[in-house]
Amino acid sequence: MDVQNFYLGTPMSYYQYIRVCCHQIPQEIWDDPRYDIIEDEDGWIYLEVRRGMYGLKEAGIIAFKQLVQKLEPFGYHPMEHTPGLWRHKTRKTTFALCVDDFGVKYYFKEDALHLIDALETNYKLTIDWTGSLYCGLNLDWHYDSSPKPYVDIYMDGYGDRALKHFNHPPPDKPQHAPHGWIAPIYGQKTAQMPTPDPDEPILDKKGTHCVQSVSGKCLYYSNIDYCIKPALNEISSQQAKPTKQTTEKCNMLMDYIHTYPNAVLRFYASDMILNIELDAAYLVLPKARSRGAVHFFFGNDPKLKQQMDNAPFHVLCQTIKGVMSSAAEAETGGIYMGGKAACPIRIAAIELGHPQPPDGSPFKTDNSTAHRILTYHMRQKLSKAFDMKFYWMKDRISQKQFDLIWAKGILNKADYFTKHHPPWHHKKMRYKYLQRIRISGEGVLLQVYYPGT
Repeated sequence: MDVQNFYLGTPMSYYQYIRVCCHQIPQEIWDDPRYDIIEDEDGWIYLEVRRGMYGLKEAGIIAFKQLVQKLEPFGYHPMEHTPGLWRHKTRKTTFALCVDDFGVKYYFKEDALHLIDALETNYKLTIDWTGSLYCGLNLDWHYDSSPKPYVDIYMDGYGDRALKHFNHPPPDKPQHAPHGWIAPIYGQKTAQMPTPDPDEPILDKKGTHCVQSVSGKCLYYSNIDYCIKPALNEISSQQAKPTKQTTEKCNMLMDYIHTYPNAVLRFYASDMILNIELDAAYLVLPKARSRGAVHFFFGNDPKLKQQMDNAPFHVLCQTIKGVMSSAAEAETGGIYMGGKAACPIRIAAIELGHPQPPDGSPFKTDNSTAHRILTYHMRQKLSKAFDMKFYWMKDRISQKQFDLIWAKGILNKADYFTKHHPPWHHKKMRYKYLQRIRISGEGVLLQVYYPGT
């Protein structure tokens, strides 16, 4: 449901004042006898704002408070810890509010009509009973399918519009990787060295703006095609001072989107148990920085049923702040980063009526040192140098908000987002590495599929 003029015309408890230059006032306003316009000696006109309008920074909170007041007599109220989610006191109806769009979950049509009547008392609505579009996301429901009901989520035409916006020509040959990559050499034991800063001149203002535009335009699309997140992480880390090498990375990313312009996420019905998988890559970014990636998805409790491969509803791929002194510290920092992001998600799931395991949400890592330190199975000596903020995660595990589990790296779904993997079907890849990607990376790629390919 969409509420018309949700932010406009809302009454204000206190007034604001603006001034407008007299030549910006239309002539028809000057000629209207209802208005007594007084111009000061400097040519300015002062206006009193009594209702919500464009450009008013408080418009959002004013509209929200008015909605709380209007819906309270009908039994609707925001959830305690997640104000963007609402519920009814006695009915099972819940809905998410994003700006002026309502995404409603109901069990009986009578409940949906009750909410509609409550809103239409004070607002004008546009209603889509199919639920096929929300916040720019297309939703294709297949809940009648058996044995696995599912829904496909995609952004219809977003990739093509982005390419048209940048006038990016099609590549000479299909580009199957969103970023550059180096095939691994197994058995070679060399020290992992920090990635050096590019020794190239910085682009001019126009080139810098182009790089920043590509990063911003693709950022929203990465919520559907998660495979481009590692490339965006690297581009965004250089967008303040981009070089010719940064432009080449942007072109490779756009070539990849040209090859796969329509990514689709498929979510299967599950027990709605929050599952988290974490991986970190040590010293893979300039200035001795490391990258952490967290893979969030809803599935079944792995302790009760066989683990299901569901599409991720969120993938966190970002640079870990600070220089990590070891791979174990990078993994611990990534766990901390994922735990902070998971706390509000876990609470929102509980408030929506999806109870989580009493021992904590399953949180997998493939680093045994980080696992043992955070679960009190290892005494710290040299690792005392770890940033003390990482001990936050130890407290959360003790509170049974998370159940930290060690699992083999070959099964880690977050591994794909921390490194620059080759395309999984590349002919020169060794069979062992191909199997690794198919298990760890394509566990994601199987859910991010491209129709017609």
